[in-house]
Amino acid sequence: SNSSAASDVYKRQEADSVFGSITGTVYNQNTGDPLDQAIVIAFMRHNPQMPADMDTTGETGEYELEVLYGDYYVMAYRFGFAPEFWQEAENFRDADIAAVDSDNNPTGIDFTLTELYNEPGSIAGTVADFDTGDPIEGASVVLHSDNNPYFYNFIKIKNQKYQ
Repeated sequence: SNSSAASDVYKRQEADSVFGSITGTVYNQNTGDPLDQAIVIAFMRHNPQMPADMDTTGETGEYELEVLYGDYYVMAYRFGFAPEFWQEAENFRDADIAAVDSDNNPTGIDFTLTELYNEPGSIAGTVADFDTGDPIEGASVVLHSDNNPYFYNFIKIKNQKYQ
């Protein structure tokens, strides 16, 4: 019975030894301050659609991800900020790899997230027929953000004008 308990402990230690960590801090690009409530996710390089671990930053902006040994893309995002892959990349294809193994638990995998709405702005105009110049009733305008390809906003046109 004792030998089986010792065997279980050994198996647990062996299993624990294939895990490592990725740590860092998320900052506000505009202020340099640590950013709380940011979500940081590690994705396995060979399966970037599948999250391996995630953490939410606190007041210090720090996070810790516990992952199996392997190569990872790491992404941080927060509502109102453009998402970012490490290091300073807009998508995983341009991202650097964080390699985790028995000799390497990457630290300093930091992010500086850019606020999307620094100043309020406005767009106004009329959607018109190219040939006649007549306003087109019931048209929609779609806004896309250069900073965040996932952000879009539909505006339904009223009174032949939009704002």
